Amino acid sequence: MAKLYKNGQLIQSKQLSLPDNLNRTLNYIGKSNWTNDGYFEGQMTEVRVWNTARLESELQRDMYQRLKGNETGLVAYWPLNEGSENIAKDQTSNDNKGTINGATWQQEQLPIQTQLSQPVELGQVGGSIATPAKPELSVTSDKGDQIQSTDKEDRKDSQLSGADNSEPTKPSHTSKKKRLVVCCDGTWNQLASSYPTNVVKFARLVKHSADDQTPQIVHYISGSGTAEDDNLIERLGGGAFGWGIDRIIQDAYRFLCMNYNVEAEDEIYLVGFSRGAYIVRCLAGMIYKCGLLSRSKIRELPKAYQLYRNFKISPNAPEYQKFRQDNSKKIDTEQDYLQYRVPIKMLGCWDTVGALGVPDVVPWLSLDKLWNRKYEFFDARLSPIVENAFHAVAIDEKRKSFPSTAMEKNEKNPEQVVQQVFFAGEHGCIGGGTEKYRGLSDCTLKWMIDEAKKLGLEFDLTEKYGEEFQIKPEPTTKFDNRVTGLYALGGEAWRPIKSAKVAVHGSVVERLKADPNYRPQNLLPLLQDLLPS
Repeated sequence: MAKLYKNGQLIQSKQLSLPDNLNRTLNYIGKSNWTNDGYFEGQMTEVRVWNTARLESELQRDMYQRLKGNETGLVAYWPLNEGSENIAKDQTSNDNKGTINGATWQQEQLPIQTQLSQPVELGQVGGSIATPAKPELSVTSDKGDQIQSTDKEDRKDSQLSGADNSEPTKPSHTSKKKRLVVCCDGTWNQLASSYPTNVVKFARLVKHSADDQTPQIVHYISGSGTAEDDNLIERLGGGAFGWGIDRIIQDAYRFLCMNYNVEAEDEIYLVGFSRGAYIVRCLAGMIYKCGLLSRSKIRELPKAYQLYRNFKISPNAPEYQKFRQDNSKKIDTEQDYLQYRVPIKMLGCWDTVGALGVPDVVPWLSLDKLWNRKYEFFDARLSPIVENAFHAVAIDEKRKSFPSTAMEKNEKNPEQVVQQVFFAGEHGCIGGGTEKYRGLSDCTLKWMIDEAKKLGLEFDLTEKYGEEFQIKPEPTTKFDNRVTGLYALGGEAWRPIKSAKVAVHGSVVERLKADPNYRPQNLLPLLQDLLPS
């Protein structure tokens, strides 16, 4: 049994195996000539291989310590600062050299001050690492995207996360601000999907570190109902019902609790599409109600979630105040009611659907409504801790089962920025994931990235990630918003545009001018303003 850890977090646990005609002293991680597993992408600073059981807490505690090479159970140790061509030198006496294929070596200043140097970058052309057979792998990566084993069983998505899940051991770390970026995908969307959603693109394009070396740590979570769910029933339930929502919200919350540094005044960015948009909005609400737990209080997470889901009690009730004071991180603020509630720099959503975050996909059956009742938004208003919120909304979504859930400004924060902007296209055109609608989904992606850049988040928009990650907005892209199949049973209706202040993106005006046949019914009252004669 091999366990693969990245930055102290378990990302895979599998029985590694090889064909009989291969040397059984080796195991391969990544692309090989007999499997279809994915390539490594990103950067790594060192690899540790153990053949003895170690607790995750031990790995997290030790991952910033330089090893001597003679530790009990350590069978290979590659700091990746010594090597030549495709060989990584082993610092143990076992002389288990690592063979690294398709990689380039580079000297780089790390965003986290460790003794590590010369990370190996595994680019799009791909690579693999050969390791001693059936090890327990502890992988410490400075900046990583995806690590997979070559087992032929169904694989689970790894997280786009470069997070350090333990307190750094060097004092210099504590004052270094970092940006924590949580990206939650929509139902049935994942990294391995045939075409990436805007959430995947956003996550991939965030720089590992800003130009001033500020770390930017991305935590990607695939949507419910994906291959991460173990069977067909769970996958279908994750889509039609709220199965998996509790787990995903707590996963994202745990990541922030373990990584947010109050003294450094870290910044939090939350983005999501569809169900993922609902999840990040819930996450913001949970932070407002419960604060972010201190690491020493992380075992209180189940209680925090239970409190969050109790919508009958005000977040300012004595019970919540005591919980925050006893368990949550305290920030320096002049507003007493915000002392235990960390701010959220940005909340970005692509087309939040339904009061439950779940489309009513079985319109004649009330079971899904009853099952999902506990997930209903208790208040569409944003939490006052959200500093900037952006919501891309589909103009042309006509399925009654896909009503938009608006964002409302919270009057407790008069400086709160809320932009709710309408874009051409149906639900999928807004959040991406369909290649033929790319021209429209890239319009919303560019808008979201531009707004994030204004707040300080930095992106790598070069061509290094390939053609599908290039942003190419095309407002006149054709789409099909006919309501058919199961959704036709729920009926159709144009989404009402009720707000007194309606923001329509410029790409919509461009489409209106280019195509005289494009006249959505919900925009008809606004045409005179949008297309002045």
